[in-house]
Parts: sequence; structure tokens; C-alpha cells
Amino acid sequence: MMIDLSCQKCEASFEVDATDLIEGNERIKCPNCDAKVPQNLVDDLGNSLGEVCKAIAALRTKFQVSLALETDDLPPPYDVEEDEEEKEESDDEALLDSTDEDEEDEDADEGDEDEGEEMR
Repeated sequence: MMIDLSCQKCEASFEVDATDLIEGNERIKCPNCDAKVPQNLVDDLGNSLGEVCKAIAALRTKFQVSLALETDDLPPPYDVEEDEEEKEESDDEALLDSTDEDEEDEDADEGDEDEGEEMR
């Protein structure tokens, strides 16, 4: 079972063997520009493909299965573009930062009130 890949950097097309990914014997690297996928992502993909193959093997006694996945056709929440995902992450970080600052401001305000009561 082969997986077709197209490099986002140089647009070269190449294949990797899914069996080798499942067995952990494959790296994903563009043969044209040497762009690489981090090994932890390759391992996660191989493990996930192994689980999909296991489920399909269980189904094959009742059904014949054909599967095609394309990055442009992923269902939600996996359909988020990388730029949108980065924007959401930065929005989340900004929200977390503002929440931390608000808590610090509240703590400072409470400290001011305590000092005012002690002076009386």
C-alpha cells in the first residue's frame, strides 16, 4: 500500500510505503529538496495507519473497503489550514496572557484595599 505525497516546498511528488511506516522503517523526506517530516509525526502516522489497517482487517469478513484521503478533503476539525491554526493558537495564547494579567491586576487591587484597611 503506497501513499502519494506532494512536497509543499518544491511541489515534487513521491511515494512512501505504508507498510514501512507502520513498521517504523520509513522516514518521510522529499527526494527533491530534502524537506523532512519530524520523526515523532512519522511515528504517529505509522501507528495510526496500523490501527486503521487493524480495523479494516476486522471489517473485511463482511465488507470490501476502499479508502482515499486527501488533505484538501479532511473533515472538521482536521480541515483547518496551517495559517488558520497558527492564528488560533496565537489568539489562544493572547487570551491566556490577558487572563493572567487580569488576575495579577485583581491581586494588586486587593492588596491596595488591604493596605488601606490597615492604615485606619
